[in-house]
Amino acid sequence: MKFALKGFTLVELIVVILLIGILSVVALPKMSLISSGSDLAEARSRLIALLRHTQLQAMQNTQDTCHRVLVSASRFGQNTDCSSSSIPTSFEPNYLGFSSAEDASADIVFTANGSAISGNFDIRFSSLGLPLEDCSVGCSLTLTDNDAYTITIESQGYIHR
Repeated sequence: MKFALKGFTLVELIVVILLIGILSVVALPKMSLISSGSDLAEARSRLIALLRHTQLQAMQNTQDTCHRVLVSASRFGQNTDCSSSSIPTSFEPNYLGFSSAEDASADIVFTANGSAISGNFDIRFSSLGLPLEDCSVGCSLTLTDNDAYTITIESQGYIHR
């Protein structure tokens, strides 16, 4: 009578452990189980995208249209009405700003050139893509939560992290 050995080989166990490890590294962040700093990273990415978007709009539409981004101490957004200095409360599509609802759920603080922002920091772009108003000689915006991220706008119009 033959006895069948039951169980797994060492190679099979190692392969299963490796697969579980790879899946956990790839899948857990996507399932938001690890969300440390995700609001801050998303806000930074959206602000950079909005600045570049607004800059491109100014370069494509060279008529006397207002192309600007307003940044407050806790929010930012595109405002194409230069007679108004307020940031809209919501945005459609959402990449045009950081809404009031998002502001309430995230504790992100914005500073400009190393100082607290009182009112709104006004960033406009010329038809050449050069920053105007509060950022005409270049500026840096810092987003702070548990970490801090800085976005730099050079006087030549280059926007980078």
